[in-house]
This record gives sequence, C-alpha cells and structure tokens, in this order.
Amino acid sequence: MTELFYNQYEFHNACSFIDTNPYEAKKLLEDYYKKYPHDFSSKPYYVYVLIILNKIEEARDFLEKIEAEIENDSVFQQHADKYFYTDRGIKLNMIRLLAREKKYLELLNFIQRYPNIMDDYCISFYCRSQLGLLGEERKYNSYYFNQTVSYEEEDFRKHVERHTADYNMDLDDPNPSIFVPDFPLDEVIEEVKKYIPSNKRLCFGMFENTYVFRYDECGRDKNKLVDYFKVICFNDDETHFITMCPSNYCEELPYIDLNYMKQVEKPKQKVLSQIDKFNQRYRKGTMN
Repeated sequence: MTELFYNQYEFHNACSFIDTNPYEAKKLLEDYYKKYPHDFSSKPYYVYVLIILNKIEEARDFLEKIEAEIENDSVFQQHADKYFYTDRGIKLNMIRLLAREKKYLELLNFIQRYPNIMDDYCISFYCRSQLGLLGEERKYNSYYFNQTVSYEEEDFRKHVERHTADYNMDLDDPNPSIFVPDFPLDEVIEEVKKYIPSNKRLCFGMFENTYVFRYDECGRDKNKLVDYFKVICFNDDETHFITMCPSNYCEELPYIDLNYMKQVEKPKQKVLSQIDKFNQRYRKGTMN
C-alpha cells in the first residue's frame, strides 16, 4: 500500500540527475509528484531544481504551494519524520530563494530565526557584505571572503593557477582538477567574458552562478581526460569570477563551445615536453 504514496527507487532515480542533468531531473520529478502527489517530502527537491535552472518565480510559487499543502494535511503532519524533513527542505529553499532574489536583510533575519537549518556563517558574512556592513578592507584569510568584500581579478587569476599543470607538476598532492599544459588560460579567460552573463547560467550555489564551456581535451578531472570546464562567478556581479576548472559530467548541461579557439599550428617543442611530463604523471591506465 505504501507505494500508493511514494516510490523510493523512482524518487532517487530522479534526484540522481540533479547535478548532471537538471532538465531531466525536472521532468522526472514532475512525473513523480504527479504520480505520488502526497509524497510532500519529495517536492522541495523539485523546487531546488527550479532554482538551479534559474526559474525563480516558478520556484517560489511552487514552494508556497507545498507550504499550504502540508499545513492543510493533518494526516501528513502526524508523520513526524516526514514532516520534519519536508519543513526543513522548505526552509532550505527559502534561503536559496532569498539569496537569488538578493533580499539580503530578509535573508539575514531568516537565518537568525532558524539557525539550525544551515551553517549560517558564510551566508551571514555575504549578506552583511552586500548590505555594506563590513566595509571593503581585504583583511581575511579566506580568498572567498576577500573577493566578496572587494573583488580583484588578479586574485582570481592567481587562484586559477592552482588548476594549471605547471603549478601541480611537482606537488605530492596535486589538485584533482588540472588544465593540460598547452591550455591557453589567459586567452580563454578573456574569451569567456564575452559569454557571461547569459541565459546559459546554472544556479547551483547560494550566491554563485555556474557556466559550462566546451574545449576538447582541456584538462583532467580526477585523472579523467575531459572536454569541458566550468566558470563560477558571483550572482551579484557575474563579471566577478571566483574560479575556473576542468570538470567531468557536463555533457547534458547547457554549454558554450570554444573549440574554435583551438590552435591548428604545431606547438613549440617546449610545450610538447611539458605535455610529455604531464602525461607521464597521469599514466594511461588511470587517465580514462
């Protein structure tokens, strides 16, 4: 009888697409909650997918609908665990929505009212910064915090160097996401600026947007040769980039193809030797 109310396999299958194909996750979750309308605990996941896809008004409308449904369903309220997790999911999405709507004072008040929903230090810091309560002095140990209060592109470029082959070549514990040695980092950074902002954005982070670019064999993510990289930027000002790195599982995400930038001419011998050294470290047996 319980399958009349929920189906664990179908729900987890739909959620498995959230990070790699939110469009498919949206479709499967829509099919799911139509089939199991009383599984309220699944619906906050659908709201989260709408937020990822930047469908903010639609997400807020659906969230308000869920709140009304659970408040009017006395039978569901008797299931303490399900009610708790559904209510928590609603509040998590309210935090995400207020962040996306740039309602920072309201968000600050909300997390103070519900301090156990999410680790609120970073959220509180960002809100206070955007409200002008922290000034612009770069006095923090955190790269992210310093970029929040006063953005400097040079710091972003230094940060991205941690994803280059030269930086990681002799490290005992290299970064798991590394651009190949001949990747034209500076030229690509300037090129991606032409495409940001755009409707290709994905809203995975709380205050950050993600853009995906295709550049075949641009780097390795966990030793796997990949054809895509991500650029993460601040939602408040998308010209302020946070990081950029090769990334796997991007095939089903919206992307901008930069393969027209790839050089046809033969690379210099110096670059070839760097590539050889790079590939020696990431042996063929673990590359793919």
